Amino acid sequence: MTGELDCVAEDLKAVEQVLAHQALSDLPLVHDVCDHVRRAGGKRLRPALVLLFARALGCHTDEPVWAAAAVEMVHAATLMHDDVVDLADSRRGQQTAVSLWGPCPAVMGGNILLAKSFGSLVDRGQIDVLQLLSATALTMCRGEILQNANCGSIGLARATYLEIIRSKTAEFLSACCRIGAMLANAKALEAPAANYGLELGLAFQIIDDLLDYVGEPAVTGKPVGGDLREGKVTLPLIVALETAPAADVAELKRLATRGEHLTPDEFRRVLGLLQACGAIDSARCIANEHARNAARQLDDMPPSAHRDALLALASKLVYRQS
Repeated sequence: MTGELDCVAEDLKAVEQVLAHQALSDLPLVHDVCDHVRRAGGKRLRPALVLLFARALGCHTDEPVWAAAAVEMVHAATLMHDDVVDLADSRRGQQTAVSLWGPCPAVMGGNILLAKSFGSLVDRGQIDVLQLLSATALTMCRGEILQNANCGSIGLARATYLEIIRSKTAEFLSACCRIGAMLANAKALEAPAANYGLELGLAFQIIDDLLDYVGEPAVTGKPVGGDLREGKVTLPLIVALETAPAADVAELKRLATRGEHLTPDEFRRVLGLLQACGAIDSARCIANEHARNAARQLDDMPPSAHRDALLALASKLVYRQS
């Protein structure tokens, strides 16, 4: 997504400087833990959305940089907490904070980032942004709890899956886009901005779940089949269970309950069954429809390089490989 973000490249550099400063601490361990996710890199999609909407709608101050840094700190905190919950050893091809320092420093590091994020918004007087971001954080927690409660539920309904990914991913991207519009005082475009982020977030998470089946580990930074082994039922499997022949459905259910004992050969069999019934293509088509819905939300925005970047993000999202 790098090319699409060229128009906010300088802003993103400024965001990195804020993030590096926020990780500082008089305790070396706290600094190392808090700075770990930032140094690991990432797409910076969430801060980019704040910046793109703010700049597209006419905000030329440095306030979007601080808000963008705040949302990235929230994102980093959730990643650290997720890795503790999932006992994950690696993310983006690197060791996780929990694998390096253990669960207590990883959880506390995430808590510190959350506190610093919200504190920075108070310092800048961005109280309306803080209110939205804190409400969104609660929604994200709800989504994670709902996902955890349904872990191993092979018969997960499509509607429940969509509720999970809306809560834990799409609502956050929606908030980032709305924050950009809020900082630009573009009241009339807050709803389209939020809807853009929501549709983009649904597409993003569906593709993320799809890459767990068909991604290249060298590119994604994680092995395939992780969700299935953790008992997470996502859209490709849901579609297959809805559409595959009865014998294939029975085999999929048997293999999907293998959990952490699923062998590489068994995973390849699952993938073959998903491909045979068209579930992989169907999931990508659903993601593509959400991406098109996102692009439609930009119709009333004034022409600009930033609007073009938002259109490009929606267009290219479904073809990403990581």
